[in-house]
Amino acid sequence: MARSKPNLNPAVQTDLPIIVNFSGGRTSAFMAVYLNSRYPDRCINIFCNTGKEQSGTLDFVEQVSGHFNFATTWLEYRSGRQFAIVNRQSACQTGRPFSELIHDRGIPSKMARSCTKELKERTTDRYLQSIGIKPRHRITAIGIRADERHRLGQFFYPLVSDMTVDVHFIRSFWRSQPFDLMIDESLGNCDFCFLKSLRKRIAIAKKYPDLVKWWSDMESKFCGSSDFLFDMHNHVPISSIINQSALAADQLDIEFDCFCSSS
Repeated sequence: MARSKPNLNPAVQTDLPIIVNFSGGRTSAFMAVYLNSRYPDRCINIFCNTGKEQSGTLDFVEQVSGHFNFATTWLEYRSGRQFAIVNRQSACQTGRPFSELIHDRGIPSKMARSCTKELKERTTDRYLQSIGIKPRHRITAIGIRADERHRLGQFFYPLVSDMTVDVHFIRSFWRSQPFDLMIDESLGNCDFCFLKSLRKRIAIAKKYPDLVKWWSDMESKFCGSSDFLFDMHNHVPISSIINQSALAADQLDIEFDCFCSSS
């Protein structure tokens, strides 16, 4: 359920541009719709494509922007800590931004999340700096719901401060629209993200073996040893996940929070 909340927020208190981090999921999409309707002249909407998003995610980003009539800038990381501006037609789906990051920085993991930092946060920052918007001269909006309060940090969370939005509200909102995010929900965000539970990654490996091959190839090419894996938390190489058919329940782990959330 969503209900109004009288809290002031930084967007009300200043006239700074609002950076809308549109991850491609339903929650951040609703946040973008809300903020662009309330502050139409102040929003800068940004979607960072990692190269490991599903086609349905890219379609959804384009549909949301078109249907609700706001512009979204699509960005991709480039080697040497550069960025490229792309669109739905030119957006990479073969992993190039992610593989170039791995070439530059090595394999990311839960303990060294260079993927979120570089593919999204710093790519966004480099773009904003290029158009003259410095960190202290902007407000960064993140699509965290009221039922995810444990994930709050130092940014602007309009779905908590302006209203109380939970997952049921988000799903109801998108069911009422003429389109929705049409992907297997297990593949949300980067399709084989190491922050997903081991149980979920085993299921993905069974159902989408071709998809998982890219991750296994990256690990084989850039790891060099078992000291550097995507899954340093469980210390499980992707080649092992591919070969597993099942695990006992007490061996399975939980998922970790990621600001790339797609729900």
